[in-house]
Amino acid sequence: MEKYELALASYTDAIRIDPTQPQAHYGLGLAYLNTKLYESTISECSIAIRLFPRYADSYNMRSTAYHMIGDDNNAATDRQKAKSIQLSPSH
Repeated sequence: MEKYELALASYTDAIRIDPTQPQAHYGLGLAYLNTKLYESTISECSIAIRLFPRYADSYNMRSTAYHMIGDDNNAATDRQKAKSIQLSPSH
């Protein structure tokens, strides 16, 4: 658990310095996912997606978080969106 606490602090600091970096929000979301803070995962992935809408990994992780809280409709929507991004020629 200690490594995730360090990751939470590091990504939070990175976001404080530059909140426009989707990778930092993705990383924070991943740390939240690994500590079972699913609502926070969804929030950070949503920010990453807003900043970089073609970030398929953010859709996949948000899908996992939605599934973990029992929201299978949104989980399926995000899985499909990630798949469409991955299959598009511009990916």
